[in-house]
Amino acid sequence: MDPEKIERLVRLARSCSITVLVDNLRVARATSEAARRHGIKQGVMVEIDIRDERCGTRPGKPTVEFVKELAKLEGLELRGLMGYEGPFFEILEFEKRRTAARELLLVLKETMEMVESAGVDVRDVSAGSTGTYNITGEYSKITEIEAGSYVFMDSTYRKLAGLGFSCALTVLATVISRPVPERVVVNTGWKCATQELGMPVVKDVEDAEVHHLAEEHGLIRANPESKIDVGDKLELIPSHCCTTVNLHDQYYGIRNDMLEAVWPVSARGKSE
Repeated sequence: MDPEKIERLVRLARSCSITVLVDNLRVARATSEAARRHGIKQGVMVEIDIRDERCGTRPGKPTVEFVKELAKLEGLELRGLMGYEGPFFEILEFEKRRTAARELLLVLKETMEMVESAGVDVRDVSAGSTGTYNITGEYSKITEIEAGSYVFMDSTYRKLAGLGFSCALTVLATVISRPVPERVVVNTGWKCATQELGMPVVKDVEDAEVHHLAEEHGLIRANPESKIDVGDKLELIPSHCCTTVNLHDQYYGIRNDMLEAVWPVSARGKSE
């Protein structure tokens, strides 16, 4: 808990609508006190741990007890509950993913009903991901879908059936060497594209597979008969769009093979 950060957050909330997640009473009390000093009601949602064992209160009674204590804090406005069932990268088939997601969403739904039975109004419920947006969206009580990667997509999400989004984000690589016919070397290593979810995919080039990333080099297995040559440009679809974007200073917006815009990656280097 950083009192200075809480103070900055509350000051910002005086000029725009901000909702923060809480799962800890000490943090909630500090936020409440800061909000009272500034004469505002800080909007909060309670995060519930329904899968990842990351942040969040435990579902069911522990969440109900936490919400009751939260409701006593004058500087806060309880806006609802949030659960994150995860993207389910490992479940490619849509119906199997729907079954797995529904089990976790049922936990969120039951906890929400317990909170409401305790006399606390739940205005909003947030859940979902790019991998489950059209599953989570089937629940009428869920008012916010947390999908984000759908804007870009990546080669990992592309494997999941039933999403309906195309990959918009690529990293432009230049061929810098072809020492033997079956090996293409590009100037794009893991300083340009992350690999925690696998290797990038070469876009629209058959028989070309990225098999290794060094710091500044990407190694591609290629068909010895292919016409790829030094100086050629190749587009690589990252395996994880989120962490790849963080490695770059700007986006280049292309439409119909024409550059239309250059946008800064404004949040680069700002992890907090």
